[in-house]
Amino acid sequence: MLLVWMISLGGCPEAKDPLDEKLEGEIVEHNLRPLEKPAEQSAAKIELGRTLFFDRILSGNRDVSCATCHHPDHHTADSRELSAGVGGEGLGPDRVLAAGRELTPRNAPSLFNQGDSAWHTRFWDGRIEIYASGEIRTPAAGSLPPGLDNIAAVQAMFPVTSREEMRGERGDVDIDGQPNEIAEQYDSEHGQIWGKLMLRLIELPRYRELFAAAYPDIEPEQLGFEHAANAIAAFEIKAFTLTESPFDRYLAGDKDALSEDAKKGAVLFFGEAGCGQCHNGPLLTDQKFYNIGAPQLGPGKEPEVPLDNGRARVSLSPEDTHKFRTPSLHNVADTAPYLHSGAFHKLEDVILHHMDPRSSYLAYDATMLAEPLRDTVLMDEQYRERLLASVSPEFAVVPDLSAEQIRLLVSFLEALSSPKLQQLERWVPEQVPSGLPID
Repeated sequence: MLLVWMISLGGCPEAKDPLDEKLEGEIVEHNLRPLEKPAEQSAAKIELGRTLFFDRILSGNRDVSCATCHHPDHHTADSRELSAGVGGEGLGPDRVLAAGRELTPRNAPSLFNQGDSAWHTRFWDGRIEIYASGEIRTPAAGSLPPGLDNIAAVQAMFPVTSREEMRGERGDVDIDGQPNEIAEQYDSEHGQIWGKLMLRLIELPRYRELFAAAYPDIEPEQLGFEHAANAIAAFEIKAFTLTESPFDRYLAGDKDALSEDAKKGAVLFFGEAGCGQCHNGPLLTDQKFYNIGAPQLGPGKEPEVPLDNGRARVSLSPEDTHKFRTPSLHNVADTAPYLHSGAFHKLEDVILHHMDPRSSYLAYDATMLAEPLRDTVLMDEQYRERLLASVSPEFAVVPDLSAEQIRLLVSFLEALSSPKLQQLERWVPEQVPSGLPID
């Protein structure tokens, strides 16, 4: 009789897909939500930021731009284990360094969804951090100027101060054989570095026009590099906010956006596999710091070369040695290599490493790396045992996964990629005000 009554009212209620039901519970538990649509910025500010992003004038030797290591053609990164900044020629994996130059110590992170309010840290070691109180911690300490729009703008202030990334070394000359005045400052003289870069920019008539259009209420003599950084951030947020991945659409209510394999992978990711313990929230990162036993390669960081002490460089706590920030996973399938050192090229290998860091490290195959890096992997027993002995306890929860489970996890991770990744090249300008070549 109950069935007859339900049919008379319009039929049986539609049964909920068990996978959807499980996934809905994980969404709530792991604080997931759709990525935020950014607030509109003026077209003039975005255009100024676009030209600055692609203009090599921001580097000491005029040979590298923001886009060199974060190019649209490489999905806002550079498809390299470690970036080749100052003294390089070419783009992506084909970029080569001049004799006597070194690679940057860490893998270039992607720049997606920079305007989401959930962000409160920047860089692998979190050396930029905004606290709940609004206080900002940066390497510049008290010399950081006021008036920065957001954490993306704060971040944009610092690559230009890094010698290996953009600034160059004392005694360098630029591509025209002229002295590199930006490199002459001491590393701690952030204000002077930013000031000299602004002098370069406002010497060019086209940049004076672009700044006047973006900041019509600010007199030219009142412009600082913070205005350039705000424009770069406005461009990054406009160009690289991608909210159309299958998982984004699923979170927004389209339950058909994910394939069955991707749903199974998501349930596994946030459930039994334990990945959601660190990869949670709207950005799929808790923005905390862990030692995952990642292979160390490349030049390392001063003064501990060839080591890289990670978070300990910021916190000054020995307990934070080898710890690095959990990366965001949006568009992760298209932004290899992975980890702070770019040690792995395949998602499957990253998953296997999380399952058993010790076995993975001992079996690490350096032949997957670009040739100059193969002999830099730290494999001496003393270092290895120190690293693996302090692997963060969170990884004890990662179970042994079958090949089928790994396949399902990869299926979910692939569903984090936006179809608009293939349209990013439209942001590359034909020319920039300096007249310098464009990557």
